[in-house]
Parts: sequence; C-alpha cells; structure tokens
Amino acid sequence: MPIIEISGWSPLIIDRTQLDKLMLEITEQVASISELGITPDQVSVMFNTGCLIQTGRKELLVKVFGLVEKPERTEAVCQRVVETVGKNLKAHTLFKDYLVEVFLTTAHPSNTWSSQ
Repeated sequence: MPIIEISGWSPLIIDRTQLDKLMLEITEQVASISELGITPDQVSVMFNTGCLIQTGRKELLVKVFGLVEKPERTEAVCQRVVETVGKNLKAHTLFKDYLVEVFLTTAHPSNTWSSQ
C-alpha cells in the first residue's frame, strides 16, 4: 500500500474541500496504474502540516513510501507513480506556481506487515 506524504504547503491558504478533492484524484490515479495491482482503498494520501518551508518558498516535497517490491513493479512503473503524483499536484491551481519534487522508496516484503 503506497503512502503519499505531501509537505511544504500552508493550511492557512488551502480550503479542506479542495484538499479532499485533490487527495481523491491522486488516490484514483495512482490506483489506476495497473501494474501496481491495488485499489484506491489501498492508497493513503496525507498532507503534512508539520513541515515548515523557508518563508517565501513555494515548494512541495512529496514522499511516496510503503510500496512493496514485486517483479511487476519495475523501475518504469515506479517512475510512472512519481510522475502521476507530481503532475497531478503541479496541475492543481493551488500549486501551479510551486516547485514539486517527488521521491519514492520501495519496501522489501520481509520488512512490511499489514492487518489485512
């Protein structure tokens, strides 16, 4: 299950309704990458308010993690994931003027556990 954590935005300038819509769009687009073999319910998107960026900087730092390594999840598939997330954020009117950087870290199956 990929976890997408987005830092560098200000909760003072963004409406919760817009965030909910954006989270749903990202969730659905990532889940639509067929090689991942996941449903939207298996994608978590979190906007982290605990990370402050230097005053005046418009920068989103995005970490994608928790995606378990599998043979079908090739480097090209991982690249599609980061591009999907980054392009979706960059296209949103709230973040069109932001620098968006997305980093993905996969997890070895022996280092994960889920209650499902």
